[in-house]
Amino acid sequence: MLSACEVLQGLHDRGVFELLRGALGSSDRMIEIMVEATKSPESIRGIRNLIILGKVLGTIEPELVEGFARSLPEAIALTKGPESKPLSLWQLLKKMCSQDTRRALSAMLGIVESFGKSLGSVSDVELHSARRGLFLFGSILKAFPKESGDAAK
Repeated sequence: MLSACEVLQGLHDRGVFELLRGALGSSDRMIEIMVEATKSPESIRGIRNLIILGKVLGTIEPELVEGFARSLPEAIALTKGPESKPLSLWQLLKKMCSQDTRRALSAMLGIVESFGKSLGSVSDVELHSARRGLFLFGSILKAFPKESGDAAK
């Protein structure tokens, strides 16, 4: 029982209870903003797109993503080194002939080709609507007030 009192006192001293009280008090306003933001067709499409992206990420083998995650810092380090300068045209052509580069380019070109095929079925109205959705997303972000800690940064 004494330990529980000490834990509660520690939470009180650190201001956890005040934080929770504030979150509970402003929860109605937060829910109101979220409901307003999700009423538009753009928001609904955005949520559907996030679900689809989640499904796509679920189909990718974790080893593939892990390999990409390991190679990315290595590639960035090569370009940010003290003696790094742009590759010459000949060096670029040599890299293009490597089996690893061709394998990666083939995968990327396959994705680009599939995306291009799917664009043939997307109308101009849908593309315009997607642009409006990006504008709406920016407006939603502006609706949330910045915290005092963020303003000082």
